[in-house]
Amino acid sequence: LLAWLIWFSFGRVTIYEVSRAARLEVGSAPRDVTPIQSGRLAKSRLVIGRRVRAGDVLVELDSTAQRLRLSEAEARLRNLPSRSTSLRRESASLKGALINGQGSSQAEIQAAQARLSEARATLDFAQDSARRQRADSLSGGSAPVEAMRAAIEARKAASTRDALSADINRLALAARTRSGESETQIESLSRAALAVESEMAATRDQIAQLRLEIENRQVRAPIDGVIAEVLPLRPGAFVSPGQKLATVVP
Repeated sequence: LLAWLIWFSFGRVTIYEVSRAARLEVGSAPRDVTPIQSGRLAKSRLVIGRRVRAGDVLVELDSTAQRLRLSEAEARLRNLPSRSTSLRRESASLKGALINGQGSSQAEIQAAQARLSEARATLDFAQDSARRQRADSLSGGSAPVEAMRAAIEARKAASTRDALSADINRLALAARTRSGESETQIESLSRAALAVESEMAATRDQIAQLRLEIENRQVRAPIDGVIAEVLPLRPGAFVSPGQKLATVVP
């Protein structure tokens, strides 16, 4: 009687009942396989019962257009650094040529100024000689032809002075013109180099964006587990963002 009372108070009896409907759930919640972007189905590795690991590619959406654009962008990016280097090198060469040209022009102008000083001295001497010859001719000390010859020599010296002065102006104008043209070319090359470098940065951003788009068109397993449910789809079917394609049970 004592043993029966103890069993009655603390014993357990398992009772089995039959149910017409039931739901079986695992300890960890299953995860849905859904795409981020929309597109045409290219490949599917969704098979019920297949064991997968987190990160395995289960579905691939068509990314032909993105891959073509990526190839074009990568090919364009390979050529841009050499263009930028060439433009920078040409700009540096023009700067060196500009400095050398300015030095050469300055030397030419200094030489012309020296000749002009010489021509001015010659003119002063010729004018003084012409005045003396004229005075001597008026006083009867020399023939009038000598005075005329001295006057002609003075006019020739004046012409030489004027020509040298004009030559100096021409050299200075030509130097300023060459300098301006070279500076314009250097500025144009610098702007072109900056444009190429900006295009390089934009192309890198485009490549990163295209790679991200291609990656987002690969639907991966969210967790380790077994594929328990699959949406029947064939290659070429259109898939919408967030559409449930399969279920992975941990």
